[in-house]
Amino acid sequence: MIKNEFSLINKIRGIIGEEKGNILLGPGDDAAVLKGSRGKNLLFTCDSLIENVHFSLNYTTPQDLGWKALAVNASDIAAMGGLPRYAIVSLILNKKINEDWVKKLYRGFNEFTKKYPVSLVGGNLSRSQSSIVIDIAMLGEVEQNRTIKRSTAKVGDLIVVTGTLGDSSSGMKILQKGGNNPFLSKKHLRPTPRFKEIRQITSKVKVNSLIDISDGLTQDLFHILEESRVSASLDISKIPLSHQLEKFAKEKAVNFALGGGEDYELLFTLSKKEAKKLPAKVNGTILTVVGEIIEGKPKIIADGKEIVPQGYDHFKR
Repeated sequence: MIKNEFSLINKIRGIIGEEKGNILLGPGDDAAVLKGSRGKNLLFTCDSLIENVHFSLNYTTPQDLGWKALAVNASDIAAMGGLPRYAIVSLILNKKINEDWVKKLYRGFNEFTKKYPVSLVGGNLSRSQSSIVIDIAMLGEVEQNRTIKRSTAKVGDLIVVTGTLGDSSSGMKILQKGGNNPFLSKKHLRPTPRFKEIRQITSKVKVNSLIDISDGLTQDLFHILEESRVSASLDISKIPLSHQLEKFAKEKAVNFALGGGEDYELLFTLSKKEAKKLPAKVNGTILTVVGEIIEGKPKIIADGKEIVPQGYDHFKR
């Protein structure tokens, strides 16, 4: 039995070995980085949405599913500082699905591609005897001097997040119970990848490290700490929470933010000098300093105590 997703990833990285040729960065970040041309790098990522693991047809429309499948991949491209360009879609469908459902799914894809600079260029269809799977591979690009990794956080960096956190996981909880909160439910069903925001940010300041918050704030922050071999001091009182989340969860709102996952906001670090150039908002999205990178082995300190990273892991019960 596989017990931990991230220790398995590290073992796979050990088997694959070092990057070679045009591979600038292999497994271990949000996307692989490949050497491109004309001063740009290619970004290559993939992600899957699996029925009854990542979504339920009880509350997810095919249009929402199409949007989200592209959004979560585009968020990985944003987490490297880049822009999404091309995607291929592999659909593994069971007997519950008819052609009308697939048409609606593609309408959701089209809604996303009309708003954001990514094109669908192919894919595959296959039959499933159990769950539906929407699997997407996506190519993006980024300037060589604006490619950002998890492994380059520096001691003294401030930790910054975009938007508000915990909304998606609370929206999912509401949907699972048969309810609907227009704001929180939409945050779960139709996330916004923040590549426009990071592009504006990196045009103004030098960002040292970057990740998207897909598994939960503390777990994704810990990924940066592990890759950069540093520690972090987190100010929980500064974590940005929406009014809708506070109204729904009350005193437990911060728990959704710390480990809820699927926010697809960005977490980045930068020097205090560079942080002075940051605006309060970018593209209408708030930016909030929530902590600082400090010396030490990878761990998160909050209120003087070490906290255990919480978030989504495919193989934990």
